[in-house]
Amino acid sequence: DFEEEVFGEEEKTAFSEHSQKKERFISATRRMCENGTIALALASLCCKDMLVRKMAVAILGIVHEYGLDDAEASKVTGWSARPQLALVVGSLLEGLLGMEERGSEVGHVPKLPCPSALFLAHSFFIMGKPSSPMYAGVNGYFLKQDGGRFGDLNAVPGFGQMFFGKDREERIWMMRLLTEGMKGNHDYQVMGRRHAHTLVMAVMDTEGADMEEKRLCLSVLESALVNGGRGAVKGLLEGGLAGWL
Repeated sequence: DFEEEVFGEEEKTAFSEHSQKKERFISATRRMCENGTIALALASLCCKDMLVRKMAVAILGIVHEYGLDDAEASKVTGWSARPQLALVVGSLLEGLLGMEERGSEVGHVPKLPCPSALFLAHSFFIMGKPSSPMYAGVNGYFLKQDGGRFGDLNAVPGFGQMFFGKDREERIWMMRLLTEGMKGNHDYQVMGRRHAHTLVMAVMDTEGADMEEKRLCLSVLESALVNGGRGAVKGLLEGGLAGWL
């Protein structure tokens, strides 16, 4: 037939080998999504070291183009999270290009605030695990975004939805994110745009807060004081921390 007339044995063998390599790479991509490897690359985007951020973007770019967004990947059965995972990584890479500063060197990779990078990392890992107690909350956040895209590159993603929602698990998850995501004054400034610490203090004063939530509230404030620099100390004192204590 036509294929036999056009392609010789050598070409057909090469094509078969290429297809097998692509299938293996897609399979490897799925494993990396499920075991947390891609989540680690996402978390690395808040690393101070430019080389680490460049390596993370390179990994994400290759995985997105050849593993998540490839036409062959859509044929993989039982991987329902793939389209959303591909959309998140693709929109993130586009967003990073938009964040590049004028006059920056070629290949410059902007540093994400820690709350944003950690939210992405944890969420990416959760999106493929329907058994997770945070599965509904994380997917609900992305469903409310522009076509499921990720755009909160310089913010605390999902703060309003999860911190003020009725789901206790989501509120606790967000407070842990605020604690882990405080690594410097810039992170404090990013959280301050949402008045996160003032609201945390207000939540602790409510009758509905249980002991675990109160402990986490204190952890959020302690993390800000220890890791947020002088700006965080000044901001918290001006926000009424001393009187609240």
